[in-house]
Amino acid sequence: MSKQSKQGCSGCLFDLVVFAGIAIGGGIYWWSTDNKNFDFSQFLPKNLPIPFTSSPKVSTFPFPTTVPNGTSINLDGSTSMVSINQALKSSFEQKFEQTTVNTKAQGSNIGIQNLLDEKVNLAAISRPLTSEEKQKGLVAVPIAEDKIAVVVGINNPFRRGLTQSQIIKIFSGKITNWSEVGGKNKTIIVINRPNISGTRKMFQRLVLKGVDFGNLNNFKTMNIDATTPILRALDNDGISYATYSQVSEQMTVRTVAIDGLTPEASNYPYKRTLYYTYKQPVTPEVKAFLGYATSDLGKQIISDAQLNKNKKKVAQSVPSKPESSPKNKPNSNQPSTPNKPEKVAALSPWEKKAIRGIYLSRYQVTNNASEAKIRQRVRYYHSQGINTIIHGVWGNGCTMYNSEVMQQTLGYKSCPNEFNGQWLNWLIDEAHQLGMEVHAYFEKGIKIDRNSPIFELANQKKWLVSGIDKTYGGIDHYVLDVDNQEIANFFTDIVVEFVQKYPKIDAVQWDDYLGYHAELPGKVDRTKNLTNFIQKMITATKKANPSVSFDICHHNPYWAKRYFAADWKNWNVDRVFIQAYNEKNFTAELNYAKQYAGIAITDQQLHRLKELANNPQIGSILVFPLSGKPEPTAAKINNLLLSK
Repeated sequence: MSKQSKQGCSGCLFDLVVFAGIAIGGGIYWWSTDNKNFDFSQFLPKNLPIPFTSSPKVSTFPFPTTVPNGTSINLDGSTSMVSINQALKSSFEQKFEQTTVNTKAQGSNIGIQNLLDEKVNLAAISRPLTSEEKQKGLVAVPIAEDKIAVVVGINNPFRRGLTQSQIIKIFSGKITNWSEVGGKNKTIIVINRPNISGTRKMFQRLVLKGVDFGNLNNFKTMNIDATTPILRALDNDGISYATYSQVSEQMTVRTVAIDGLTPEASNYPYKRTLYYTYKQPVTPEVKAFLGYATSDLGKQIISDAQLNKNKKKVAQSVPSKPESSPKNKPNSNQPSTPNKPEKVAALSPWEKKAIRGIYLSRYQVTNNASEAKIRQRVRYYHSQGINTIIHGVWGNGCTMYNSEVMQQTLGYKSCPNEFNGQWLNWLIDEAHQLGMEVHAYFEKGIKIDRNSPIFELANQKKWLVSGIDKTYGGIDHYVLDVDNQEIANFFTDIVVEFVQKYPKIDAVQWDDYLGYHAELPGKVDRTKNLTNFIQKMITATKKANPSVSFDICHHNPYWAKRYFAADWKNWNVDRVFIQAYNEKNFTAELNYAKQYAGIAITDQQLHRLKELANNPQIGSILVFPLSGKPEPTAAKINNLLLSK
């Protein structure tokens, strides 16, 4: 492949494309975080309701040191608290021998009525007490925060997220067909809980904002308040809701992202408080059980029960990276739940890809973006089936974070920008909460152009390889000479500083600008020295942060060898992704990609997406938004994969 035939690589494409919102000032691109060409506020509202910002305040009951033999506690109520009740029962009975905790789950209303009728000692409820119930002497003790998940059957073709507004319209009967929310032309079957259900009452209050449930023909109300029959009734067109802990390990359902948020997210909107309720005056056995439940030990037991600790979660809206074998085995001491999965749901070909990534240029999030906006964008990509964000942190000779190495060596803290110093920490944190990865993208590698803020300094210090790199039309590149030990040390220090400054980063990735053009004046073969430099840089990086992956995204070996004299097979990198941006040579590039970790394509090649997703020899797919519009690109990816 000739150098004229190459259509571009990750590093230079950003310099060739005119992005909306970019102004050229001081030789640096400026990216406005408000992309006016794409409004994804429909997925991510600015003011997400967060009913509870911390764990509920718990009434004070002393931890019981002893409990009389023969003590019996009877408990009835919410089906949402089954796992909590069972976990506390098991632990309490083990701690205090000769005691018995009897539990039922007939719904919050029945539990309250049985408490008033003195048939039970405690009622587990998933809603606040009414003023009338309080007047009858009932007291509610907050036990835990819970999340209500919206669920569909695993084989439901609808795989998008929904907005809070759409949820209200679906459950009130104003939206009755999946096509109205971007799905197939099928009637939405709403599976509802009976009137006695505390979860139903809380869903109406918290989710529907008091709006009445619909009563059209597409609504089906269950006779009993139990989660298992609801999940069985979903089939391919149904939708319902349940406490998240009861569906998180179900193999037959999938949770629906709400405004780009899944229940795993800390600021998921549908939260409520769960309570244990007793009737005054409090009895010794109730005081003992509540003292146990509200202790530090009890809180940990409740938390483990809600998280189904040591059990693999599978009811996620977008599955995380598939694993070849379970990392954790079930704990034999863990109480059983009534919704035991029978088989593992099959992942789609796209979901089986280890990395489903999208590139973001170094100015697309960093410049003038608030914490809320950064976190919202991460949630948006997650809702579109992306599991990895590859974000630019370096380019054209400068960093997109405040760097002491930059300051000491070049007199600059970073590229000119308006970023908040915590932007990458926020991005990594939000991504990790959602089971996503973040890879740091070193755009342009060791090359710069005249727009670089360090160009004049590099030229004066004779840090540049003699001549101009004209590999790509439209812009002249200059290569920083890593044969110069000062430059070699600078790059090594930059990467080491980065993986120490951001220890939770999952990977660093360099593109094929990490090399020399073989036809620069003098045609000096620098292959050996380049390989030596990179091996030392990788070794130093791994020493500074052993958990980080050092990757490259390169064109095929023939092109790289000829035009960059880069013997990168001997670099000892962790993963190689093959850039297949040239449509003319796509088949040849694809053959290379099959031998490595995955393939990178542009958004102009999305017609290739299904072909690649269905190819089991392609381990990962990375998409580069050549258009400069990553949000619409992510939406196109999702839509193309869902279409038949």
